[in-house]
Amino acid sequence: MVEQVSHDTYIANGVMAGMPTGKYFRIGYAVALILLIIYLSTLVDFIFTPLVILVQTIFAPIALSGVLFYLFRPVVKLLAKKCRRCSPLRLFT
Repeated sequence: MVEQVSHDTYIANGVMAGMPTGKYFRIGYAVALILLIIYLSTLVDFIFTPLVILVQTIFAPIALSGVLFYLFRPVVKLLAKKCRRCSPLRLFT
């Protein structure tokens, strides 16, 4: 005696009918999914180990270049103002 129900009854506005749609339920659902993803990613650490090494290798030079860019930016502006028509090589000779 199972009643046949159309597909539209199960899905209403992108949400399954009968599923709670409260704010706290959605937050709890998101937290549970994030924790599940973290747990499953710990089971396949052989995939993430090379990625972590790659990020660690690339991060230091990029961070250093960003710091040096902001440290030398006023110096470059000053030299550009001081020497508008002269060659940049003249400054170092």
